[in-house]
Amino acid sequence: MYPTTDKLLCRLLDDDAEFPIRSRTTLWRWMKKLGFEYKRTSTISNSIGFRWAGIKASTRDNNTSFRLSDVQRLASKWIAAVDASTAQSYFAHAYQHELVFKQADAIAEEVENQLIDEEEEEDEAQITADETEDEIDA
Repeated sequence: MYPTTDKLLCRLLDDDAEFPIRSRTTLWRWMKKLGFEYKRTSTISNSIGFRWAGIKASTRDNNTSFRLSDVQRLASKWIAAVDASTAQSYFAHAYQHELVFKQADAIAEEVENQLIDEEEEEDEAQITADETEDEIDA
């Protein structure tokens, strides 16, 4: 299959240097006279394009605001459709994220405790320095 008449014409001229047709337009006219149907690639329907158009149309048609009762009804239908293995995989996924957050929280608490200890040491050092100055002044 040749994607363009230009490539078809180049191939014909490469194969036969004395080929009588020299222009793309003339080739196109002769193909039409002979009843040869040749679809240009730009006019061939693209299935991805059709699907994308369908998605956009669906989004446009269904782009409405939901009431809380609508959300509750949709959630109930979805929950009713979930099987045991899918539910278990959701819980396992949530548990993994829970572990990540627990680890992050533990690290934050450790850093917080270190900062508090350092601040207390600085305060104690300042108090000691102030007491020393008071003793010297007295």
